[in-house]
Formats: sequence, C-alpha cells, structure tokens
Amino acid sequence: MSDQPRQVAGVATRMIFENDDVKVWEMDVAAGERFPHHHHALEYLFYVTAPAVLTVSRHGVEPYNIDAHERAVYTYPGNKSETFINNGPGPYREVLVELKRPARAEQKSMSFAKCEALVGQRPTPGTVRILENDRVAISETMLAPEEEAIIASERDSVTYVLQGARVGVAEPAAAGDARISEEDRRDHSVHWQPAGMARKLKNLGSTNYRHLTIELK
Repeated sequence: MSDQPRQVAGVATRMIFENDDVKVWEMDVAAGERFPHHHHALEYLFYVTAPAVLTVSRHGVEPYNIDAHERAVYTYPGNKSETFINNGPGPYREVLVELKRPARAEQKSMSFAKCEALVGQRPTPGTVRILENDRVAISETMLAPEEEAIIASERDSVTYVLQGARVGVAEPAAAGDARISEEDRRDHSVHWQPAGMARKLKNLGSTNYRHLTIELK
C-alpha cells in the first residue's frame, strides 16, 4: 500500500470563479490549522492577502517553511501534491488562480517563482506590474476616490477585487460612444475581461479601490 496521503481537499478553501481558461480560488486557514492533503494538477499562482508562516509537507520531501508575506506572489508548475500547517501568527489567506488554458507549443510552462516587490509597501494609486513570464502577466491597480484609469489589455484577463468600491465603468459601444454604467465591485469579486476590450474605471466611492489582474498569454 502506498504511503502517499490520499487526496481529501480541493486546491484551496473555496472556488469562486471558473470558465474555460481559469479557476479562481480563495484560501482561508486559521492559525494552528492544517489544510488537508491536495493535488495541484494544473499550473497555478497565488497572491497572499493575509500573511503567515506555513510548514509544507510533500511526499518524499522534508517539510519546509514558507514565510508567506502579504502581497507576495508565487507561481508553480502543476502535478504536485502537498499539505500545510498555518503556524500563525493569524489566519492565512490567499487568492489562487489555476490555468486551465494549456501552454502553446512555443511557450515555456510555469515554473516556481516568487516576487516580494510589494511586500511591506503601502498601496499607491496607479498600476504596478508584479511578475511576468511566458504564461501570465500579474499586476495590481489602485484607484483613489474620484480617480479614473483605462483598463485595457491585448490579452484575456481575470481580475480579483482586493478592496471594493462603487465604480463607474465606461465601455466602447458599436456607434463609437461610450456605454456608461455603475457597479458595486465588492471585496473578493471576480471579473473577466476579454482580449482587446478597453474599459475606463472611475472610483465613485469614498475609500480606495484596488484589484489584482492576471493576463493570460
């Protein structure tokens, strides 16, 4: 009988969005708790929203610690199984995105990478590119109250709202005039933007608006 622990969980606590190209999950593990053994079949990345020190266990590998800082980004190849314990000091949270879209022949598969460029920094207005490889480009955008920005990409992209607000959305219409609407973009909501579509977002709220964007290459 194999000593490999059996799979008992999804890749994170809950899946909040899925289409033909991605799955978006949230991880939420209390201090002192173990997240059950799970298998990552797909390439994936995650962005830390609440930090913790994690002890990761994988079959055939000595347990090791990850000091997962808030706003750090990690990318991983698929086909690996693991479990981990949250050693605190508080609840551990992340947003995790799996890539269902396969790599093209000329693309390199996702490999392990870590970026901590935003760790310890206060969010500031504008868009900052966090990490980019052959498969994805990851960025974070913040709009102060009444601030606006053009959100456009030549690639399909998925957006996860880190800090929500009421926003005005202006989209090009067939006749050339912008179609304008308002949305309550809640914390943790997910929005899909097809390639080539440009939107102007304006923060209509009284607090900052902030989101994470993953562009698919």
